[in-house]
Amino acid sequence: MLRSLYGLAQSPKNWFDTLTAFLIKLGCWLIGFSGCVYGYKRGSSLMLLCIYVDDAAIASNDESLLQEFVTELRKHFDVSESEDIKWYLSVHYQRDVKKGVTTANQSKFARSFLSLFDMLDATPVVTPMEPHTHFEPAAEDDLAPSWAGVVYRCGLGKAQYLCQWTRPDLAYTVGCLALYASKPGWTHIAGLRRLLQYLAGTAAFGIRWVREGVLKNVIYGDVDASWADCPTTRRGTSGYVFFMKGGPIDWKSKKQDCIGLSSVETEYIAFCKAVVTIMDLRYMIRDLFEQNESWADDSINDPTILFEDSTGVLAMTRNRVRSERSKHIDMRVLFCRERVLDGTIKLVYCPTARMLADFLTKALSGPAFIAGRNETMQPGEVRLMEDARVIAQALTEHCQEVEDGVFDVCKLED
Repeated sequence: MLRSLYGLAQSPKNWFDTLTAFLIKLGCWLIGFSGCVYGYKRGSSLMLLCIYVDDAAIASNDESLLQEFVTELRKHFDVSESEDIKWYLSVHYQRDVKKGVTTANQSKFARSFLSLFDMLDATPVVTPMEPHTHFEPAAEDDLAPSWAGVVYRCGLGKAQYLCQWTRPDLAYTVGCLALYASKPGWTHIAGLRRLLQYLAGTAAFGIRWVREGVLKNVIYGDVDASWADCPTTRRGTSGYVFFMKGGPIDWKSKKQDCIGLSSVETEYIAFCKAVVTIMDLRYMIRDLFEQNESWADDSINDPTILFEDSTGVLAMTRNRVRSERSKHIDMRVLFCRERVLDGTIKLVYCPTARMLADFLTKALSGPAFIAGRNETMQPGEVRLMEDARVIAQALTEHCQEVEDGVFDVCKLED
């Protein structure tokens, strides 16, 4: 097993197969489709296991069940453990049990990253990217030497690790810079340097969740897109962020795979990606709550609220009439429309000024970026109350539409 873990190309698969077979033999079941979250139930006791390669986080409402599992695990694998999760995969978790607040940050990792590039004492900037900036492939006279390319890719890898776990505010900038990782120019290296300057002033910034709140177990999100913002390929950028328990649980900023012929089409491509993510999240929450009814409430069966600032997307989703301008994206339109008609998703219009996914699709000015970042990563009570009001209104409309017979999937055949 040691050789298989660290010496061969198929090592990850061998390790995954070995661990999965062991967990299934113990009676664990897979939660969702991620392949890394497992559950185990015995009576009213429930245990959850989250695995990342050979690091695992275990949570249970029964201490004896947890200890029995760890004992069984020790019989087959070498295990080192800590009593409480404070550090996991370089993420620092802090829990205030009385207030029911959990925070996560990567300040230690960020500072070691800055120290490696000798940027700990760099002058902080307000945004990770100059507003309205668009990078292009480096010209021949701007190409960086090979050694600078190695340093550039090293920095991008560390920045990407940050934005994947606790820093959605870095996602758009990292995505733009990563497009030129194979042949970076000095302009791109300057862009990475600015990102490090921003990180120097926000190294301790992180995410916060609250156990009790007005939104309970509701999942909701924002989705946005920018049209033809890449000067080289004219492809747009999709961005979405999903929330639960008052904090973000999933986000993405990604250049689109195809060219949108209009801003509405670009928005619809982003909407389709968000719908796929919603379905995955709903499957995971359903698998989790179905095994422990005391955690669940009626909200897990409610549609997922998705905020969208494009009136064109809302119209295309509700209107079943085909048009010449949208027939080439019929597959996406029909897929998303079906998810709306079967009550999985409820689309709600959101003004662009309140769109939280906006900073995931473009380089915003300082005030707009800071507002979006703060309301996304650590939303205040006012924002949460406003979201709860809008969501409650949307769910009321949904119930009325159900009574009126709007949600009839068979109507798609018309």
